Amino acid sequence: KYAAMHTEDRGDKDAYGSLPKEEWLDNNSPYRGKNVCVTGKFIHYPDRDSLRIELKRLGAHISKNVSKSTDILLCGTLESAGPSKVKKIQQQGGIIHTENNVTPWVAEQI
Repeated sequence: KYAAMHTEDRGDKDAYGSLPKEEWLDNNSPYRGKNVCVTGKFIHYPDRDSLRIELKRLGAHISKNVSKSTDILLCGTLESAGPSKVKKIQQQGGIIHTENNVTPWVAEQI
């Protein structure tokens, strides 16, 4: 669904397709250039696809799973994240953010 909506290649295609250049934001987001895995339940983003699109606008590369290249695990709350994803990101020294971390960055761009 997401890949079908966006056809112009950003050059950093990820698991959710690419984003047209006109939708990129020029900012100093902590997500710019980072590999981010989105998991868990979100209060302000019940539709995780909308959150993924906002993160891509902030410069993130989105993945479906935690891998060696994952920089940030973004979860609605720590309790809502899969325990195996939390354990894996902690073992590799990655960062865990909750919805509270990303909301100010997204709200600032609206």
